[in-house]
Amino acid sequence: LRLCVTRTSPAEMAENQAPIDSERRDALGALAASPSFVRCNLGTTALHVRNFAVDYAQGGLVMAVVGFKLMEWWYGTGEKSMQQS
Repeated sequence: LRLCVTRTSPAEMAENQAPIDSERRDALGALAASPSFVRCNLGTTALHVRNFAVDYAQGGLVMAVVGFKLMEWWYGTGEKSMQQS
């Protein structure tokens, strides 16, 4: 896969985020200027949802793994107590 893990400074992270933010602003501006009421409202909402999902996908994945492990533990302890009864 040729992955390279490097440290980045906050300045470098902000520098990398700037083009993404400007692309998002341009896309939202183009949809907001659309004459179609449906495209204007549904399109901007869809873009906001997509941006939210992209920004918080990693945190959501971690929370899902922790949640599934919690459920596994909960049902495992419940089955053990049922077998002991």
